[in-house]
Amino acid sequence: MDYSLLPIYVVSLVNFAIGHEKEEVLEDGLVSRYCICSPTTGEVMTDSLHFVYLELDRLKVKFGRPDQCTSIVEQLAYSLKYMRELTECPKEFVDRLFKLLFEASEFANMGIDKQLKVSEIMRTELDRIAENNYAREQGLKQGKAEEKRVTAMKFRDLGVDIAIISQATGLSEEEIRAL
Repeated sequence: MDYSLLPIYVVSLVNFAIGHEKEEVLEDGLVSRYCICSPTTGEVMTDSLHFVYLELDRLKVKFGRPDQCTSIVEQLAYSLKYMRELTECPKEFVDRLFKLLFEASEFANMGIDKQLKVSEIMRTELDRIAENNYAREQGLKQGKAEEKRVTAMKFRDLGVDIAIISQATGLSEEEIRAL
């Protein structure tokens, strides 16, 4: 077993622009990354802890112009920054991530009564799926058991010793005699 720990990334959404010494630190003009280091030597404390900031206020694309987003990072920032004003996922955002983001937002904006109704429908559908899966498994088990019985009867009718049939099929000698 490998029990080594993976690095941790703390991802933060900030609705302001962080003051950086150099703007070149920004990725896509919106994302900054930092780690913990000594203020005197600059030595990095660990490579296992990372801080990532999506600075929403740095987005240059104005509301109503999602077509001007040139990267998935800009699309994400646009979606988060203007979520309150948006009534649907912009058609330009074809990635499944954005569909899920907007579905979650729609659910969160429903009244509690509607959320409970939707949750009940989802729970009922999940129950139906689970019941179907269980029925399928039971049907397979019954089919295999029936196949063993048919095989045992054929061997018995051919005069094969019941102890050998029991070993081959896994059925008890009593079950085979009762067939």
